[in-house]
Amino acid sequence: APLSLLVTGANDNVLRLWDATSGELLASKSQHQARINSVAWSADGAQLYSADAAGVVRQWEVVAKLGAAEGADLRLTTTMEKQELAGVPINSVAVHPGRRRLLLQTRNSQLLGLDTRLQHFSVRRGPPPLRAPVPLGYAAVGAVHA
Repeated sequence: APLSLLVTGANDNVLRLWDATSGELLASKSQHQARINSVAWSADGAQLYSADAAGVVRQWEVVAKLGAAEGADLRLTTTMEKQELAGVPINSVAVHPGRRRLLLQTRNSQLLGLDTRLQHFSVRRGPPPLRAPVPLGYAAVGAVHA
C-alpha cells in the first residue's frame, strides 16, 4: 500500500516527514535557519516547498528509502534566497498546479508569484497592508485567488 505522508514545520526550524497512518517519523531536515511558517505539496505529491521567517524558500523531493526499511525521505533540491525577501517572514506558500510557480504571502503584506525555475518574481502585489489574514491559493486554471 502507498504511504500516506504528512509534513510539518515548526519553531525549531526543523522540517519533519511523517507516516500519517502509523505516526512514525520518517525524516527530519534542519536546513532552515529560521522558523518554518508554511509548507505546501505539489499536486502530484512528489515535491514539497517550505518557507521560513527569514524569507527563504526550499524545494524538496520525496524519495523512497533504500535498503530494508520501507518509507520515504526528503532530499533538498533547491534553496531560493531572493534579496527582496531577505529577512522578510513568509507567512504562506501555495504551489501552482504546474509546479513552476509559487504564490507567497509575506508578513509585510506582499503577494508574490515566484517562478521556481528562473527564480524571479512574475507577480507582485504590495501594500496597502492587509488587515486580516487572507487565504490564498491557485485555482485549477492557475488564477490567483486571494
